[in-house]
Amino acid sequence: MTETPSVDPLQAAIAALEAQRGLLGDAVVEMALGPLRDKLAALRAAAKAGEQQLKAVTVLFMDVVGSTHLAEQLDPEDIHAVMDGALEKLSAVVL
Repeated sequence: MTETPSVDPLQAAIAALEAQRGLLGDAVVEMALGPLRDKLAALRAAAKAGEQQLKAVTVLFMDVVGSTHLAEQLDPEDIHAVMDGALEKLSAVVL
């Protein structure tokens, strides 16, 4: 897994603290490592959530004949209402 750039300093800090375990003692090192490990886990989870995934999808296209001309004649709010109504009715058929 390729790590994000912000992961590298955390890993370096964790390694540096681990190297000081003999001098600082287990309790101090574990107390210092807790937040670093939590942050590292959060960064990895966020990176995993953002990974690209291949999924099968279906795309349905709706072409409302005359909608451009209609939009030129109506206020934006009115054309929005007309198109929402059409989309609602057609979506019901698909569902």
